[in-house]
Parts: sequence; C-alpha cells; structure tokens
Amino acid sequence: VPREHGARDARARGDEPQRHDGTPVTGRASIAYSYATLTDLPAQSHDFLERMHGISVWWRTLQGDSQVRNYRAAGYAWANMSYMEIYTVCNRKVIVAGGKAFVQAPPLTGRPA
Repeated sequence: VPREHGARDARARGDEPQRHDGTPVTGRASIAYSYATLTDLPAQSHDFLERMHGISVWWRTLQGDSQVRNYRAAGYAWANMSYMEIYTVCNRKVIVAGGKAFVQAPPLTGRPA
C-alpha cells in the first residue's frame, strides 16, 4: 500500500524543508487533493465547486509586500463561464470576473465592532 509522506516523515529522514538561511520551515501542513486557479473556477464542474473547502488569494499590499490570505469557503453563486462569487465564512466575497479575482469586504455599518 503506498504511503503519503508528510512533514513528520521528512523530519525523521532529516530532510525537513528549510528557508534560504537554513532555518527549518515549520507550520501546519495539508494536502491539496485538487487545485484550480481562481480565474479557472467558473469552468470547473459543480461537483468540484461543491467539494471546495478553501481559497488562497495572493496579492501585493500598497506598501509593496506580498501576502497570502486563506479563506474557508461557505458557498458560491455561479453565473457563467466568466463570472462567479465565492462566499467565505468571514463574510467576504471572492468575485471571479473576466479572468480576474477580487476580494470584497462586507459593507461598513458605521458601528464599532
């Protein structure tokens, strides 16, 4: 039976991933069972979209830094092959339109959080 190798097995073998300065990369590892770019999501099957658990979005901040944000998917609304909305558990929408993806924050209510 083939066995999946994870971070624990890598540490036992002594080939744990390392940063460019030699320090070990630690963190929570997970296996991506399937993958699609955000701009390709509207073309995926509805079965794939129903099984979608999360979304990772990479962008540059105004300061020039890069960030990756991970969102848990709560649902989606599919319109056509070039437009869909993905709803997240943190009340954000990821809008995929015309080959681009945008993260939409909830509207401001004027009340303190």
